[in-house]
Amino acid sequence: MIEDKGFFYNNAANILTSESIDLEYLIAFLNSKLFEWYFKKIVFIEVEGGGIQMFNTVMERVPIIKNLTNEAENKIKKMLQKEDYQEIDKLVSEIYKLDINEMEFIEILKI
Repeated sequence: MIEDKGFFYNNAANILTSESIDLEYLIAFLNSKLFEWYFKKIVFIEVEGGGIQMFNTVMERVPIIKNLTNEAENKIKKMLQKEDYQEIDKLVSEIYKLDINEMEFIEILKI
């Protein structure tokens, strides 16, 4: 959820901010299978219940591609509105130039 209306959160919440990347793209990437694989298999900071613990020191090292084309950004925004996460996974794989073997590996991997 992107909060841009000035709401106040009374409970614990995780907050993402960025001055260098579109938050919608960041949300799409963070919810992709590629990111889930990267975090659980490479960084591995899993907490009880299967969640992922994210600290800024870890997040600063995540290889996020920042210079997307307007076309890619617009596709991501449309996919997020439709909640089309399979297409987001495909697009993230394309952005990171994964080949078919890498995409299949992440797809079938039990995360």
